[in-house]
Amino acid sequence: MTAGKVLLRQLVERDHRLHRLVDQCDQVRKCIAEKAADPACHINALAAALKGAFIGVEQQDVIKCLNFVKKTWTEAIGIARPYERGSAERLARLFLYDMLREHCRCKVPLCLRVGSIKVRISTAKARSSQNSAIEFEGLEKEKREVMYRYFEKLKLSGSRPKIANWKDLLLGWEFAS
Repeated sequence: MTAGKVLLRQLVERDHRLHRLVDQCDQVRKCIAEKAADPACHINALAAALKGAFIGVEQQDVIKCLNFVKKTWTEAIGIARPYERGSAERLARLFLYDMLREHCRCKVPLCLRVGSIKVRISTAKARSSQNSAIEFEGLEKEKREVMYRYFEKLKLSGSRPKIANWKDLLLGWEFAS
């Protein structure tokens, strides 16, 4: 076999490998587009498809292959946002916010003080009256003040309402009945 034929054969094999990789990635991309319900599964499938992208690639084709891998990953998965200073603290505050919110929903009943007697009331009734005599049983004023200060640094949106005082807390969170 002559050197020209060997080179041609290598080029054809390399071209076939690249086409197989492109086809494999296209299938994974289509799968991701159709079934976005379990993204972890699709991310792993794409990662597996791209894992062998550089096997047998000639040095002059590495950049071309790298660009293909980056383009495919970016189109299918997206680009990860870099870590920002304060992200861990923000996540910790969000975690605490969600934990305390769930704790209040399950364990903190609302009471209305009438003289020396405490009467439990529903969240809906407490919201409609917004009476300053409403007490959060087990969540004293001092604890709530600490919560308000701690959560004031959070930029909340959507399903996490901002709480800066007892009225915000009453209107934004659910409580045990």
